[in-house]
Amino acid sequence: NGSSWTTATAGPFSVYNAAGGGTQTAYVATGGDLGPAINTVTAEWNGASWSTESAFPAAKNGASGAGTQTALVSTGGSPAPTVATYYYNGTSWSDQSASLNTARYENTNSSCGTQTAALLVGGEVPPFVANVEEWNGTAWSDQNAIPTATRQIATSGIQTSALAYGGEVPGPAVTAVTLAYDGTTWSTSTSMATARRGPGGLGEGALSTAALASSGHDGSANTDATEEFTVAAAVKTVTTS
Repeated sequence: NGSSWTTATAGPFSVYNAAGGGTQTAYVATGGDLGPAINTVTAEWNGASWSTESAFPAAKNGASGAGTQTALVSTGGSPAPTVATYYYNGTSWSDQSASLNTARYENTNSSCGTQTAALLVGGEVPPFVANVEEWNGTAWSDQNAIPTATRQIATSGIQTSALAYGGEVPGPAVTAVTLAYDGTTWSTSTSMATARRGPGGLGEGALSTAALASSGHDGSANTDATEEFTVAAAVKTVTTS
């Protein structure tokens, strides 16, 4: 709630690297690793309970998700890095017959934006990649890459105003670096206090002035650290005569 965490109703499956999108009271999750099987169940959260919906068309682990509970786009994922793109409309999934330019996985929280204006950052082929692609509702296009190849990076924001933070870089080593994207170029912003890969991030609706990072892996163990990113709005004083 902006200050503290409370325990809510458990989901219908124990899974990690699931794709998803939406808000605190209207969320959808699908795919992910059940250990050792890969999940195809799609589940929706209404703020109080979970319900099982139409199955994901293919078993995917580490796919991306961007958008809302009733308008989601998902792409990538393993067991083999894939380029397939799918839409979810709140009821069923459809194959968009559109391919990523670079097949990849380890993108669970690496996509943000909307169903028709999404951003996908980094991932793994292997090796780790720095590739960035934008989705316009019809096709994926390559954009300026992030400075360092990174997998399990988190993102928040929209296609023209986004943040990418954390992740794992070659070495391998976790990172605390935060990058800001203006729709064209990437710039370095304030780093997180806790370097980590796979943190939970915010999806559609948060600009590059506000983000949340929670949990993840700090390189040696899981972490429950939660951090908020905020940028104070600049105030311009105008004197008239």
